[in-house]
Amino acid sequence: MLIGELAKATGVSARAIRHYEKLGLLHANRSENSYRHYAVESVRYVESIQQLLRAGMTLRTIGTIFNSLMDEDCTLYVPRVRKAVQDEAERLWIQIESLQQSYALLQHALQRGTMKPPKSPTGRRSPDRLKKRINRSRTQNRLTIADDMPTCQD
Repeated sequence: MLIGELAKATGVSARAIRHYEKLGLLHANRSENSYRHYAVESVRYVESIQQLLRAGMTLRTIGTIFNSLMDEDCTLYVPRVRKAVQDEAERLWIQIESLQQSYALLQHALQRGTMKPPKSPTGRRSPDRLKKRINRSRTQNRLTIADDMPTCQD
């Protein structure tokens, strides 16, 4: 598969694909006319790289752990690779918990009606006062919402 075909199949620019190849994340065979020819599994590789980038990983980190993730090489026994995988898994878990808390907050707002921030003494809405009403419980590491949170019905 030529680079343009891979780009079209994945929705990723040819420039990005060349960059992934330069970083060693992809491999292409060169023909006599110097065209890059990618294997069919390159589609899966590029899609995986894109997924990891969307999750917030850097290309440097992806490069460290990519072969283990794609079943190319069992490098999890290498301490540096294992630590990188563990660090990213922990970072993603923290991000997931934060997203779940945000989701719960929004669901609560929808159940009570649309939230409106409380007014400040100047008559303007004060985001600081609203933030004070959303307290982080240190023991459960969960967001709690004050029962007197103002809604549009208030």
